[in-house]
Amino acid sequence: MAGIYVDSIARTLKALCEVGPRFTGTEGEARAEEAIEAEFRRAGLSPSRYPFEVRIWNCREAVLRIVRPERAEIECLPVSYTGSTGGLVRGEAIFIETASPFDIAKREVKGKFGVMAGSVGGSHSPEEGSEKLRQLLFSGLKGLIMVEDRVPTSWPRAEGIPPFWFRHGTMPMVSVSFQDGLKLRKDGTEVEMLIDSSMKDIESYNIIAEVPGSKDKDDVIVVSAHHDTVPGSIGACDNASGVAIIIELAKLFSEKKPAKTIRFISFGSEEQLSVGATSYFSKNRAEHKNIVVGINFDGVGAGIGTNEVSIIGGTELRDYVKFDLMESGYSAEVNQEVSPFSDHYPISAQGIPSIWFRGRRPNFFYHSKFDDLEHVFVEDIAETANAVAHLISSIDSSRVVPFSREIPAEQMRKIEHYWKELYGMV
Repeated sequence: MAGIYVDSIARTLKALCEVGPRFTGTEGEARAEEAIEAEFRRAGLSPSRYPFEVRIWNCREAVLRIVRPERAEIECLPVSYTGSTGGLVRGEAIFIETASPFDIAKREVKGKFGVMAGSVGGSHSPEEGSEKLRQLLFSGLKGLIMVEDRVPTSWPRAEGIPPFWFRHGTMPMVSVSFQDGLKLRKDGTEVEMLIDSSMKDIESYNIIAEVPGSKDKDDVIVVSAHHDTVPGSIGACDNASGVAIIIELAKLFSEKKPAKTIRFISFGSEEQLSVGATSYFSKNRAEHKNIVVGINFDGVGAGIGTNEVSIIGGTELRDYVKFDLMESGYSAEVNQEVSPFSDHYPISAQGIPSIWFRGRRPNFFYHSKFDDLEHVFVEDIAETANAVAHLISSIDSSRVVPFSREIPAEQMRKIEHYWKELYGMV
């Protein structure tokens, strides 16, 4: 079988990134969807659009500055779905550690701006994060400043909070870099904040193209990625890389004529907690009973770090993937992990096993303005694409699916828990 080449990946990647940020509901996202459809047509396929409703958040302006002791502009990013300030507001900045109930209770926070280490959405469990947000909302704080504490960067990283958690209410929130967080940490610091944002309901789209199977056409392999980005990022690694991979795989398998049907899906609104994937898989359950496995790409191309592959499924699937990747010469840590933070998860919420190619970890430029063509490694993307082409071919050539399609009960309990507490689904 012919391989996927670096030059081809690079062309597709550049075409997607040149449209600019692709946040849900923007012109950039619409242009990306058109570009993806055009690429599928070049592969000889007939793409279709799957529409879904999504409530989007639009931030027109976000400002944070220190006004005392010395005036200084602070680069910030608004936290997705954050509330507006209703104009420029001013107050004392107070360090609240990780914003635990104890951290809040031991300080007088009313009328002040809380400066916390880390993010509310990055809490250890959905219940902890949801409860932390609820307590912050009722604490009397004017607003919240989240400090990047994973990497000592000089730039902020976009943060988000599951929309379902905002059933408690909302408040103005921004994220800042580690280095700017140190400035805000000093006692007696006073800040000004301005956030001008609003919400509206729109229609967005998943782009779907299918290579029909020649023998076992009722068996379906889903291959997916998402095309949207966080605000302010062109998302080369997250996730133009994933879309480039599925496009190149579509070209490859449209010529190969596989035995099983391969369905390629570019999902919208992943950065709003996989709204596009959730809509597709939760509303069309009868159509998904023949899906053998879902293979998802999100965050490939960081260049340095350890390739990670997360499996939702049994040890038989894990071992099969691990062996096949070794056979193709692809170095990766393959683990069984139920993570709800990409588009593989809504697949597995329907009881379908999934494989998430997460790229190299850690990814220092993730969700930032530096997730661009300069900092993405096309060779990494091509290597992953070729390894997965080998994996898909192995699954496709097996007369009987070579692993159990059952998800272990312990994993299903976690899936159902996240489905309720993060996604608000039952």
